[in-house]
Amino acid sequence: MSPRAMEPLLPVGLLKHWIHICQDTHGSACGSPPWAAGVGWPQSLRLIDVKRSCIVTPPDKIRYVALSYVWGTLPSGIFKRNWLSMKPAHMRTCDSTIQSLQKEDSLLQAKLPTTIREAMSLIDNLGETYLWVDCLCVIQDNAADLAIQIPQMDVIYANAAFTIVAGSGSSSDATLSRYHGPVNPRPVKGCRVTENLSLISSFHRSSHRTVFQDSTWMQRGWTFQEYLLSRRKIFLLKDRVYWQCESD
Repeated sequence: MSPRAMEPLLPVGLLKHWIHICQDTHGSACGSPPWAAGVGWPQSLRLIDVKRSCIVTPPDKIRYVALSYVWGTLPSGIFKRNWLSMKPAHMRTCDSTIQSLQKEDSLLQAKLPTTIREAMSLIDNLGETYLWVDCLCVIQDNAADLAIQIPQMDVIYANAAFTIVAGSGSSSDATLSRYHGPVNPRPVKGCRVTENLSLISSFHRSSHRTVFQDSTWMQRGWTFQEYLLSRRKIFLLKDRVYWQCESD
């Protein structure tokens, strides 16, 4: 896992480079790892077409990217089954919305969480077309669809070309990792020891492992499962990005 400090905008060129290096040089170690052998293909798979901004059902096996993120904390005393019957703060796929969300450009008008909207934009910038996100690709109030989709989370993440990990937020309203504030230059103090040797001061930067392990995303059981089941991962944290694959 190799850290890079984040630029003001996500370094799309660097992310593309990591993806291509893995795909072109790591072969079956990352493309078809032994633990993923025989997992099959997801049933009744739905995906977000980021070019057409709608939900689609692909007819055949197709390349897609998965998103791993934190939904957020449910209101106190509310169980998941009750929460599904509440009026949502953001759009999610339900029996009453699935048909409208399959229309081209429908997601442009939908009230999507910031994490998902920015993930769609990132996937588009990376040259990908299809994205899997749980709240949009699973019909959240349909018991029959939930019975199919929930048990095959391993298949969904194992078949993704790579997974985008939104690791810096505590809810789906968080932005993807990028630096929004002004750059604060730090003064560098130095002193000459000899004619050919000078020493300069440095500033403390938190360990990338500390930043990662302290994140809300790392403390959730569902996201830990998604971490284990993904062949390739791009971690987006507060001020840095990481790449991890089976060859690391």
